[in-house]
Amino acid sequence: MTTDTRTAETDEYTPADLAADVRILLGDPASMAAAEAVLSRLRASLTDISPVTVAFLAVQRHPGRVVDAIAVLDAEFVEVFAEMAFIAGRVKEVEAAERKRLAPLIAEAGRRVLDGTARLENIPSEVAYVESIAGAARVKYETAGLSAAEITGLTKKLADENAQRAASLKEEQARLAAEVETLGEFLRTRDESALPEDFAPRPPVVGITYRPVVAQRG
Repeated sequence: MTTDTRTAETDEYTPADLAADVRILLGDPASMAAAEAVLSRLRASLTDISPVTVAFLAVQRHPGRVVDAIAVLDAEFVEVFAEMAFIAGRVKEVEAAERKRLAPLIAEAGRRVLDGTARLENIPSEVAYVESIAGAARVKYETAGLSAAEITGLTKKLADENAQRAASLKEEQARLAAEVETLGEFLRTRDESALPEDFAPRPPVVGITYRPVVAQRG
């Protein structure tokens, strides 16, 4: 991002343009770390600055009468801090609007992560069970004294069907793991580009309630 954020130009931003630039900045860890370092240094330095320091700085920057130099320095500071305050106000408005806009997506992503995580915990046991069915059947037939050929004939279809079921479960496991990772990235960064292309909040489930019929006395 190379946007010139002077007050006049910032004032010309549409909310969408400013929101886009805010997202770009928030998605730039190096720039945010550098800005945070500058802010920390400013805060630390201001606590140690005395009126004499201000006077010396003013005269060094604007030689002449001390009181006049301080007035000029004050005007410079006022301009800078007023500009930062203006930008901060606009950014807060945009961030509030972004939080409101993203709230449904965040809620949906959170629900899907919880649902997906719960489902992922159950899939391994389901796979193990499905894969064991054919083996259990073979043991049963072997105990009954059937030949290998007879057992193969009786269990082949069962083995094929359950192999397919196990493969489907493993595909579901891989898909859910990828989805949970993707949605987790969005929840951590609030970066919509991390979301699947067709991602959208699901419509709420409408519950059906029944009112019991109460017999009326005649």
